[in-house]
Amino acid sequence: MLYYTRGFQSMGMYSVMIQKVILHDVLKFLFVYIVFLLGFGVALASLIEKCPKDNKDCSSYGSFSDAVLELFKLTIGLGDLNIQQNSKYPILFLFLLITYVILTFVLLLNMLIALMGETVENVSKESERIWRLQRARTILEFEKMLPEWLRSRFRMGELCKVAEDDFRLCLRINEVKWTEWKTHVSFLNEDPGPVRRTDFNKIQDSSRNNSKTTLNAFEEVEEFPETSV
Repeated sequence: MLYYTRGFQSMGMYSVMIQKVILHDVLKFLFVYIVFLLGFGVALASLIEKCPKDNKDCSSYGSFSDAVLELFKLTIGLGDLNIQQNSKYPILFLFLLITYVILTFVLLLNMLIALMGETVENVSKESERIWRLQRARTILEFEKMLPEWLRSRFRMGELCKVAEDDFRLCLRINEVKWTEWKTHVSFLNEDPGPVRRTDFNKIQDSSRNNSKTTLNAFEEVEEFPETSV
């Protein structure tokens, strides 16, 4: 449902932010996190002894899946330290456990929050342009869902035959006022490098004369044909 809210300016930005955060920041975080999770899971599972069958008070975390599950619980703050009860080397086991908590819970999660904040800030700066682009894409997708007869009825412009098998949609556009356009065009005074000043002035005057000749040629044109899109 969030995908179809992109056409509304108030809800569209949230949809874009969620999409960018999930596809860019969260996926990168998950890739690094899974590497840490599997690596520490294998190391800790190899240090845990299996409980004997007659001991009911012993908590068994000897399998790899149990160790990974407990490490994941520690990451989200739901785990406990009972996993170290049956460890072969308690000091080494505790050291690896603390290292895992620092790398994942303290470092990776804070990096994820920082990256998401940066993504939201960048999207907010270009919010107007991004929303207009998403809105245009949504309109085009809805237009493709319409039947051909209804789509051609609401379509603007005329279908023109350019070549034998080439048909294009032609739209009528406003004629450009070349006289007014000429007054707003300024010559770009850029440094040509090691060229002498006299040679640069000649090049500049020649460029101005060529621009005037081109503009005068455009002014003599009375009508402009329809532009094909």
